[in-house]
Amino acid sequence: MSDLTPSAARAAIIATAAGIAGIRSTFPRLPDAIPSSPAFVLGGLTATYAAGQSRQRVAMHFPLRLYVERTSTDDRAVEDAEAFIQPTAAAFSQGVTLSGTTTTQLLLTGWNGDNWVTVGSAEYLMVEFTLVLETSWSETMTA
Repeated sequence: MSDLTPSAARAAIIATAAGIAGIRSTFPRLPDAIPSSPAFVLGGLTATYAAGQSRQRVAMHFPLRLYVERTSTDDRAVEDAEAFIQPTAAAFSQGVTLSGTTTTQLLLTGWNGDNWVTVGSAEYLMVEFTLVLETSWSETMTA
């Protein structure tokens, strides 16, 4: 069985996101207020599981949300958010090692940057990145 657990995956994603230059804070869930921007917040997990004759496969889907506070104009917030797209893509293109197991794939499958949201009393442009973390393992099935 794979040693890749959702909590280990979440921890690895948070650690990777926190290491992106210019990010001021990273949270495992949305706080009541974001103390400093730009910030990443990891959303809730969805997953798919495929059982085969001898291989088991799990794909975990994580929304990683970037919040950039509107400090002056919408255009400025968009420019600030867009500056993090390439570094985020690069940070998650190298794979993640968890408990000695390298995941089969860690893919940034896309993003949507057209979301204005209010958190606490501040307004933010939210860019939602979709991360898919896949792993598989061999397992002998017995009847």
